[in-house]
Amino acid sequence: AEGLLVISETDAPLVVHTLPGTARLPQALSALELPGSAQTEGAWEADEEPLRWLTRHAAAQDWHSAEERAEAEKFAAILDYIIAHLGAVQGFRRGKMNLQRALVAQAAGGYVVLATHMVET
Repeated sequence: AEGLLVISETDAPLVVHTLPGTARLPQALSALELPGSAQTEGAWEADEEPLRWLTRHAAAQDWHSAEERAEAEKFAAILDYIIAHLGAVQGFRRGKMNLQRALVAQAAGGYVVLATHMVET
C-alpha cells in the first residue's frame, strides 16, 4: 500500500496500521494517525459495503492511462490479498461528504487497518 493514493478530490494516501486483538472497534480507529483526521468530524460508523470503495479503485477502465492501470493493479493485488489471507473484514466510515474510510481485517494476533480520506460527491 506504500505510495498508493486513493483518487478523489483529495488524492489521499492509503495507509496501513495494526491494532491488537483486544482493540475495541471502531473506537480504536480514533487513536490512529489517519489521513483526513483534521478535516473529518463525527463518530465512526459501520460501512454496509466495506470492500466497495477498494473494489472501485481496483477496476481498470478503458479510459485509464498506463499509470492509472498500474495503480488499479496494485489496488487489485491488495483486494485479492485481503480476500485470500485475512478474515472478518469490517468497514467503517467517518464523516459525510468529506470522509475517512477504514477497512479492518483480522490477522494473526490482532487487526490490520487500511485507511484513507476521500471526498464523495
